[in-house]
Formats: sequence, C-alpha cells, structure tokens
Amino acid sequence: MRMILTDEQRKEMAGPPPIRAIDPKTKQEYILVPIDLYEPGGPLAERSAAKELLPEVPPGIQRSKEAFLRDLPELMANPNLDRWWAGYHLDQRVGIARTKTELVLEIERRGIPPEDWYVGIIREHEPEPEEIESLDGRQFD
Repeated sequence: MRMILTDEQRKEMAGPPPIRAIDPKTKQEYILVPIDLYEPGGPLAERSAAKELLPEVPPGIQRSKEAFLRDLPELMANPNLDRWWAGYHLDQRVGIARTKTELVLEIERRGIPPEDWYVGIIREHEPEPEEIESLDGRQFD
C-alpha cells in the first residue's frame, strides 16, 4: 500500500528521520523513514540483520540483572559500597566484593551456571541496555 503525502505532511517530514506519526483515532504510533534507509542494503536493514545474528540474553542472566537493578538504589545508599561489585544468581544476591574477580570466583565455586548469574558495579547506571559478557567471551546486549 502507498500513501500520497499532503503538503502539510511533507513539511512535517522535512526534519531528520525517523519521523513519528500518530493515528488520532487508535492512538497507534508509527515510525516513518525514507525508503533508502529501510530497503535491503540500507542502514536500518543492515542493523536488523546484525541484530538477528546476536544471541539473545539468557533468561537467567536477565533475571539476575533485574535483581541487581532492583537492589541498586539500596546498595548505592551506602557510600562505603561505591564502586564495589554485587553478584546475583537469579533473584538472590550471591555477595558483594571489592573486585569483580572475587565474585566470579565465588559464583564458580558454588557451581552456578554462567547463564544464570550477573555481576554489576555499584554506581549510577544508565537506563539503556548495557553489554553483558559471558565467561566464554560471547557478548550480549
């Protein structure tokens, strides 16, 4: 299906892509991009193809990271823990240590599988996804 833009819509599209459009009746939001960005070989298509090649974050790592982020405000409230590390296995905290290595060794000593734990630094975190590296060198978003 193709739509023909009105003069008013063309003016709205003059800004840099992507352009957000909202259907006032359904409140559904759409992203409009020039076709050369979207078509095969374009930057968006390449980015989508690359994303498909990346492995998904294992559910255990995701759950462990969520537990860390849940507890992070409480951990940050203690200034003595600034820049320390906290390790989690699923919903449970494994420990807090001065170095990441200490926690990883403790997690390994307990026999926790690599896909079921997360170690994060106690500091302010950005809301964007951060990169997660597994023991075998694989990286996850």
